[in-house]
Amino acid sequence: RCSGITSITIPNGVMSIDASAFKGCRSLTSVIIPNGITSIGYSAFEDCSSLTSIIIPNSVTSIEHRAFAGCTGLENITVENENTKYHSNGNCLIETESKILISGCKKSIVPLDNSVTSIGDYAFYNYNNLSITIPNCVTSIGDRAFYAINSGYQRITYCGTKEQWNAIHKGLVWCTSYNVQCKDGNISHIVA
Repeated sequence: RCSGITSITIPNGVMSIDASAFKGCRSLTSVIIPNGITSIGYSAFEDCSSLTSIIIPNSVTSIEHRAFAGCTGLENITVENENTKYHSNGNCLIETESKILISGCKKSIVPLDNSVTSIGDYAFYNYNNLSITIPNCVTSIGDRAFYAINSGYQRITYCGTKEQWNAIHKGLVWCTSYNVQCKDGNISHIVA
């Protein structure tokens, strides 16, 4: 349905992007979301693997799970400064009040300023060979947050101890293969 489409400008007057609206549009490299859009639905841009950047306008007050899951070409995530619900920091999309990191990208740096306490479901879904640092203020990691379909090896630096790492609530299949480097040693799980 979207084969060959590389760029989309959503018209003014549109209020929401429906669930799965652009899911699997693998050739899509850019999308312009106008101010006036209030919601981005479940899996709206999932698996848009060529999408390189996304700008969330001030008007957006609802972003559902998996909206940008599997957007493995994503390099920049920006939220306009006057958005009261979300913000971006370190190329991470963060729900401000709940401190949930909703979506990251291959150039994400998880903020170390206590603005993130949870990494949401599918936040880094299907990023193979990711290298990322997680602050010790994180208390939960959601379902498939670091899951890689091709069993990519995730290198995680954790700013706490192994005991603190083990105390983090981790969702269903939160990751496939990983090496977590803690202050006092490593924790590894390799899927052959």
